[in-house]
Amino acid sequence: MKNILTWSTAILGILLVSACATIPQKTSPDDCLVVIKVRSSNPEHLKWARQYRLEFTPAYPGLNVPNNERDVVFVVKEPSVLISKITSRITEGGAVGPMTEHNVKVDLPYAPGGVVVADFVIVRRLESAGAYSFREFFDFAPTTDDDRAQALAVLKANPAFAAWSAEP
Repeated sequence: MKNILTWSTAILGILLVSACATIPQKTSPDDCLVVIKVRSSNPEHLKWARQYRLEFTPAYPGLNVPNNERDVVFVVKEPSVLISKITSRITEGGAVGPMTEHNVKVDLPYAPGGVVVADFVIVRRLESAGAYSFREFFDFAPTTDDDRAQALAVLKANPAFAAWSAEP
């Protein structure tokens, strides 16, 4: 029983530390913490093979979209930042397939010194399309009140969020 408790505590600590790393530091009073909720659906527990990446204008570092329900959290330092491109490639079994690019224009919210949950969520869905094939979908959908509440609850539970005193 003691070993189970020790392992449980260690796993919880690892999860907490990894969650803390997902909230960037506030470096300026004008920094805005932007949260994009991610909804994933993979009911057959298939292996995700495609990696999506968000590219921004002006030039901000690109961000990978997770294959799970983990939200995308990053800092915007100025107004008029937008997602300008979504790239994807197959990354299965150590092999990397050709990259595809999709030009988009998705404006990001900006509140100087604040925390903002975007008005859209990223939706990823993976489903079987036959015995040896599957289809993967990527889309945007409107943010619901539940999405917003879940995103804020996860942030508030993270000690690294304390530096971001303003709330949406």
